[in-house]
Amino acid sequence: GGWQQQQQQQLQQQQEEMNRKRMAEQQQPGDRRSPPEHPGGLSGRGASAGQHLRQLCEASASLRVESEEGGEYSALLTDRIPDFVDIYSDDDDYSEEFWRAVAVYFEEQADEARRANDTSAGALPGGRYASSRELLERQPPFLRGKCLGEVCKIVQLAISQKQILGYLDGAVVPYSLSTSMAKRECAQRMQTCGEAGKSGSASDMTVADWDTALEVMQRLLAEKRAPVPLSNIKRLFRSKFNTELSETALGHSKISGLLADSRFGSICEVRLDTNGYQVHLASQDAGRPDSRTTAAGDRRQAQ
Repeated sequence: GGWQQQQQQQLQQQQEEMNRKRMAEQQQPGDRRSPPEHPGGLSGRGASAGQHLRQLCEASASLRVESEEGGEYSALLTDRIPDFVDIYSDDDDYSEEFWRAVAVYFEEQADEARRANDTSAGALPGGRYASSRELLERQPPFLRGKCLGEVCKIVQLAISQKQILGYLDGAVVPYSLSTSMAKRECAQRMQTCGEAGKSGSASDMTVADWDTALEVMQRLLAEKRAPVPLSNIKRLFRSKFNTELSETALGHSKISGLLADSRFGSICEVRLDTNGYQVHLASQDAGRPDSRTTAAGDRRQAQ
């Protein structure tokens, strides 16, 4: 607390000193110089609060300013080692024993929720940061000595790689209670999956089989004549063709996995661009046998 107050007072003093200098320059008679320039080329009078803050940080001997991508910047304390945790990294530096402890803890949480007949019991709030903070407050033994940044990374890995955590109605829950687990089970049974991952269709529409799914996708992309956001595909099946496209009924737990199935190869392909994942009409050569392979086959038949 005392250190933060000292830093705040120092920044305030620097700001006051800069304001006094600026006023003195403006009051000097016959001075035709332009007002001092701020980063980005804006004058001192018209500079934004963000630019002014950067100038204060750059003037502080206690801070080191580093430019980041997209015109952003970071201010680091000069007397601290920038030993940050990269929560977006996929590197897993934790032992198998550690992950077993994490898995056991959350499976016990799932068992308690089942006994209470309430899948939301013990759920963590949605979002990596909020769920990590609450998890730290619960103080499970495997997090002893871990900082918040480490916990954020652990939660991320538990969701994205370890299948220890998942989502249900926007909350973070043990994977065995999650929508992803329910959809995986529905896919294994080739069943539709309704709201909150429950088996059964959420509508009275006809559920597309493989032939219908392929035919409707071909018609949809041909009519649009433009890429379609992946997130809109199921909605367009319903609104334009009165058909329910259920990835689980066709043996896949995700719509992206369904469209990556080889049976869709001659019809569409999913690409990532600046607007997110888009479904494109497959090129004319997609799904066709290679011409050289076909020619070789023709020669073998002729022989």
